Amino acid sequence: LNQINLFINLEFLTLRKSILILIFMKKITLLFIAMVFCSAIAIGQNAENRWGWTHLLNFNHYDGVGGSEILNLGESSLGYQTGFNYYLNPSFNASLNLGVDGIEFDRVDETTGKAFLSIDYKFNNGYLIAEDAFVKPYLTAGFGIVEQLGSGEPLYPIGAGVRLGLSDEVDLQIQGLFNYVANGDRPVNYNYFQLGAGIVLHIGGQSAPKDSDSDGVPDKEDICPDEFGPASNNGCPLPPDADGDGVVDSEDKCPN
Repeated sequence: LNQINLFINLEFLTLRKSILILIFMKKITLLFIAMVFCSAIAIGQNAENRWGWTHLLNFNHYDGVGGSEILNLGESSLGYQTGFNYYLNPSFNASLNLGVDGIEFDRVDETTGKAFLSIDYKFNNGYLIAEDAFVKPYLTAGFGIVEQLGSGEPLYPIGAGVRLGLSDEVDLQIQGLFNYVANGDRPVNYNYFQLGAGIVLHIGGQSAPKDSDSDGVPDKEDICPDEFGPASNNGCPLPPDADGDGVVDSEDKCPN
């Protein structure tokens, strides 16, 4: 009878855990959808800008006591992360990030909150890959704070990712992060791996489009971006017209 009661209790706890996980997943998914929907309404005005708004749905997995199963995403929990990133120059972006992660620490379900600053090094900087490339890989590192098991701990995330340019307003982003938690005197580590996917919305901070020859025609619309020319000729120099009669010399029977 005791064994039956124990079995029933274990089954009840397993069912309760599954229900809680499903509720958490539902809340995170609904939050993600709502944020994306609201953001989509706010964008679409600026083709060139410096600000981006990131939304990521994360799969988190605890490193474990021995640290040997960090990439076992089959046992991962869900989380959500949002951030604002700013274009510093062709090679670097700076970001402020906030997130909520569901993690199972040695059979203890935990919902953690985090905030961190990060710097991204972009390979699409014009030196390695074209700035307007469709595939835009990057490296990222940062520092911040994470709340775990009731206390705040220093957080040092490091990782890599890629953005795919879907349009002038939206990028698809995939990112992997190793979150190193400096937990001081704790006997075990609480580092965790995170694989995220989502979108980056370009929301404002409009900057002047690049115009290499200063002719008033942006490079992306200029057929001759390195030669001064009017917009009426698509940014290219006008052909010679020695007598100024509006007929170019090559077609003018009396050019002088």
